Amino acid sequence: MNKKICIAVSTEKEINNEITNYIVENNIDIVYTGIGVPSTILNLTKYLNFNKPLVLINAGIAGAFAKSLKIGEVGLVVSDVFADFLLPYKNYEIKHIYETFEIYPIFTNNYNVSINLKQLNGITVNSLFYSNKIRDFYKKKFNPDIETMEGAAIMYVCKHYNINSICIRAISNYVGQKDRSKWNIKLAVENLSNTLLNILKNTKFYE
Repeated sequence: MNKKICIAVSTEKEINNEITNYIVENNIDIVYTGIGVPSTILNLTKYLNFNKPLVLINAGIAGAFAKSLKIGEVGLVVSDVFADFLLPYKNYEIKHIYETFEIYPIFTNNYNVSINLKQLNGITVNSLFYSNKIRDFYKKKFNPDIETMEGAAIMYVCKHYNINSICIRAISNYVGQKDRSKWNIKLAVENLSNTLLNILKNTKFYE
């Protein structure tokens, strides 16, 4: 392994010591983006201004919309969108700001490498706790499998810098689940780390 690979995670808590040690031992770059869109764009841009890895792998945890996704399950995110640019509309309805332009900037992972994981569509939001009305709006508008606070930002920056990107996410909770005692971040982090380690050890990355 070498500096051709960069791992982007929001915080040190989203990967375990085994994968951290492997990253260091194999001379792989890692960027801690921080939580949320603003810090992700800032910190990833600062890194890519001076580095151009062959592939950037975004790894993290996520909330699931569908109960068919199990807590701890890891998936490959194939598309993402900035979902919470919202406007009040007539009769107390909600509109996405991009409806004004009749276009949604949906970002995709642009690196075609074989990873045997369930494919997921994501949305990126800046707030995790919202009303059922907004949650239903997201489901109807974007049909997402998961939500994160960084995914679309990473795809957006990678697209700008023409960097190959992959995004994997482990389910830690269900969207709208305010009782955090029902979340299982520990299981999600363990499964995410094991999956990332398997990808790094067994995937042939190419020019």
